[in-house]
Parts: sequence; structure tokens; C-alpha cells
Amino acid sequence: MIVLMFAAVAAMAIAIPIAAYLYIVRRAREVQQLTTHGVSRQARVTELVYRVKGGIFRGITSHFEVAGGKSYRKFIALPSTDDVRFTTGGTVEIVYLQSNPRISSLKEIVDRTRELHSKIKT
Repeated sequence: MIVLMFAAVAAMAIAIPIAAYLYIVRRAREVQQLTTHGVSRQARVTELVYRVKGGIFRGITSHFEVAGGKSYRKFIALPSTDDVRFTTGGTVEIVYLQSNPRISSLKEIVDRTRELHSKIKT
């Protein structure tokens, strides 16, 4: 029984970092696609998300429509200090992929990525 517990802990110790790495690589690829093929759009902030009610700010949930009228919701994780920048019902500029609108990000994040890439190229 103890051996099985240690095996399970060891498997989790390996699986969690691998999953985190794969998520980061996937997200980096998505942001790269947004910098080259993204389309800007206003989104409505539908929710400010906190870890616990009245607790630490985690991000926002935004809602936007694409050409053709289809709607998308997206949770965007943000630093805890950003809670003063957003209000429920307010707007935020996002960038999304026309080929896959589920891939989206805040425009400011995409713009910062573009700036970094232009600095690296020079």
C-alpha cells in the first residue's frame, strides 16, 4: 500500500510539471499566432473573478461576438493588482483568431509580444 502511494506521488511529481510545460508551450504558440493573424475586437467584461468572494483577484470573464454573430466567452487570467482596471459591464480590447475564435487574448498582451519580437529581430 505504501509503495503504491509513493508511486502515485512520484507519477504526479512528473505529470504536473509536464502538463504545465505543455500548457505554456501551447499558450505561447497561440499568442504567436495572435500576433500575426489576430483580429481586434471589443469585448464586454461579464465578470470579475476572485479566488474567494472578496478575496484575491484572478482575472476577468469576457464576452465577444465574431462576424456571423456567434458569441464566445473567455476567462483571462490577470495579475491580482489589475482588479481596479476592469468593471463588470465595461469593455476591453481583445485579439482573436478568425480561424479559431476560442483562441484570444487581451490586445495589450499581444501588443507587448509584438514589441518583444520586433526587439529580438533587430
